[in-house]
Amino acid sequence: MFIEETRPIWEVEERRLRKSIRRNQQNLRELRRDRFGCIVGLLLFSLLIIAVKPYDPVNRWGALGMFGLLLLMSIGIELSIRREILASNRRIEQAIQDGKVVEIRISSTRCFRIPEGDDEGSDFHFDIGDQRTVLVRDYAISSRNFPSSELTLTRVLRSDGEVQEEWFVCRGDRLTPTPIIPRDEVPDDRDSEELVPIPGTLEDRLREIGAERGWESIHS
Repeated sequence: MFIEETRPIWEVEERRLRKSIRRNQQNLRELRRDRFGCIVGLLLFSLLIIAVKPYDPVNRWGALGMFGLLLLMSIGIELSIRREILASNRRIEQAIQDGKVVEIRISSTRCFRIPEGDDEGSDFHFDIGDQRTVLVRDYAISSRNFPSSELTLTRVLRSDGEVQEEWFVCRGDRLTPTPIIPRDEVPDDRDSEELVPIPGTLEDRLREIGAERGWESIHS
């Protein structure tokens, strides 16, 4: 089974986004504390340099100049990070106001896996019935129950159509993907579109990517 629907945002999803805002606000508080600690550290370091040759004007003004330069650099870095965090909070607030969610539900009893390649996660091809399969990559899935017989992807969209946040929920029985096909024995398939139903069975998909011999060797 594969179902995709667009619906208004639910309260549980809004709470999750509000939690992200609170986490960003906590990061801002930590950023201010880090800035204070950085200024104190730079000041102490500069005073230490001056103390080595307190009567040397070159040493004294050089230490003060270095302090000023490093201080400006730290303030610039802080302001840049601060702008990014505040912009992120504005985008989250906008997503909450827009209230648009795309939900994808997948139900399956079998799948096969192609191991990780190029740090982009493993490819899992699920049988979704009606002689169709769907590709799911696990790089953004943290659940220990993946792959499972029931998958739900929730995507919160902004008004510009961009995804603000998304997360997977894995329910049902845990599936054992068979066969596990070595990445170096499969042609490059990284351009395949994820989470879009593909006509054909799992066996058809294996033949398309030239891995039918792996399937036959395990099921012989």
